[in-house]
Amino acid sequence: MSSDTSSKRYCGSVKWYNYKLLYGFITYQNDDGDFDDIFVYIKDIVSNKKNKYLNKGEYVEFNIIPCENYNEGEEDAPSESSDNKVKAGDVTGINRGMLQHEYMQNPYIIALNKSSKFKSKKDDVAEEEEGEWKTVSKKR
Repeated sequence: MSSDTSSKRYCGSVKWYNYKLLYGFITYQNDDGDFDDIFVYIKDIVSNKKNKYLNKGEYVEFNIIPCENYNEGEEDAPSESSDNKVKAGDVTGINRGMLQHEYMQNPYIIALNKSSKFKSKKDDVAEEEEGEWKTVSKKR
């Protein structure tokens, strides 16, 4: 196993993401087989959309990268306490695919959802028959 974890991709589920604070956490299984939470910041989300965000429960893929010292006005080296801290970087959908918000805003997907072929029939009703459910149409 390589000591450089930046090239290895991990899969995880978004534990929570705060849209106002622009960060959140992803739960993933580390190399030891334990589940950990990792910090994710908006700048590390890869998206073609202007408003980038993650949804709770969304599955994502990411690299693990070291945290940088973001203190403004300080050009000192990062403190010892931040040397071992890591965060999620290059966050995408599974297999470098789209994130949920990109998928739901995709014009092709919107067109499919609006087409009558994929709409559920409002005239259908469910009827129970001997413990099983079947769908029958209303008479017009």
